[in-house]
Amino acid sequence: MRSAGRVRRRAVFALGLSAGVLVLVGLFLRAFLFRVYRVDSGSMEPTLFGSAERGESVIVEFDDSTPERFETIVLRGPGGAYVKRAVGLPGERVELRHGDVVVDGRRLGPEVPRPLFPVLFDSRWHPIEDDFILGAQDQRPWTPGDSGLWLLDALEIPEGDRAGLLYFHRNATDDYLDADHRIVRGQRVVNDLVVEADLRVVEVAAGGIVRLGLHECADTFEATLRFSAEGDEVTASLTRRNRPDQLEVLAETRVTLPLNSWLKARFANVDDCLLLTLLVEGLDAGAGESGLGASYAGNVFASTDLRREGLSYVPRVHLGGEGVRLELARLRIERDLYYTPRDRWGVEEPVQLGVDQLFVLGDNSAHSRDSREFGPVSISDVVGRPRWVVWPWAVRRPPPEPRPLR
Repeated sequence: MRSAGRVRRRAVFALGLSAGVLVLVGLFLRAFLFRVYRVDSGSMEPTLFGSAERGESVIVEFDDSTPERFETIVLRGPGGAYVKRAVGLPGERVELRHGDVVVDGRRLGPEVPRPLFPVLFDSRWHPIEDDFILGAQDQRPWTPGDSGLWLLDALEIPEGDRAGLLYFHRNATDDYLDADHRIVRGQRVVNDLVVEADLRVVEVAAGGIVRLGLHECADTFEATLRFSAEGDEVTASLTRRNRPDQLEVLAETRVTLPLNSWLKARFANVDDCLLLTLLVEGLDAGAGESGLGASYAGNVFASTDLRREGLSYVPRVHLGGEGVRLELARLRIERDLYYTPRDRWGVEEPVQLGVDQLFVLGDNSAHSRDSREFGPVSISDVVGRPRWVVWPWAVRRPPPEPRPLR
């Protein structure tokens, strides 16, 4: 009996010791390495969703080093910790111009890693027929198929006839999708857009063309794929048109795109840079992936945009073609982060940052208090980096890292 009691006491002691060690380890981690914060505002949506009652909880790693551009950071402020994105770095001259970040007088190049683009439309969750004009009504070239496919029969449509194009008829504003893929409507018209499509060309006439188009100000930018008579050899081009009689070819290359193979085509217009990426399903990365890029020297303003606000007066996105039959499985539209011209810091005139200062902004710009209002912040205010969303459990994830356009 004494032996059994001694064993129980040892077990209880061991259990208590283990619990104490775990508590001490937790306190050590909380004090020196990590802490869980709740996001209590929507200023960083859709990167991090927040509200005073039901904001997401994130694990923050303590790290007070100088962040890289567009890195998401946690800072200490008078009212407690808050999350922003480091946009301007020490010693830089930062300005917000037509929604874009301008550093030392220049827009950022395509090699600079960017935040993940918010989604305006994705056909996995939103019907194409609700947001797009389906080509010429008298010809009806677009028809729904099985399993969510849309079919384009434009074999008889001559080159230059726009009857085979889908047009996005919603205005491109600072919308984004919430955690349940519902559209959160914005109010500010945005400029830089991305269109991505999963499609399969099944038949071509000689010279058949697939088009992906983005319209900004008075400019229409197109990524075109012109097929040869044999079908597989394709001339990929990036073009710009701002007058009916003037077409400027910005870049061109030859690629191989086998007929009846699924193709992911992504066409981006970000910070005066065009980028077309093509990925053929089922081929090795080296053989199945190709790209084409070009920069241009600013947009031409529409004649009716008297205040030079960068407004567009025609549909912002189109897709389709002439002389082809194709299947469309998925269509997606994204936008670059658009920083609204509010208050004075970096808006009325550039801000010169000191050697220990940062210019921080929220991703949900229209609903964010940030450096536009209170000016630069000190690097000494940096607490750390959010590493993982841990609550709600159903949406646990790491915050997306910035990535280059190309």
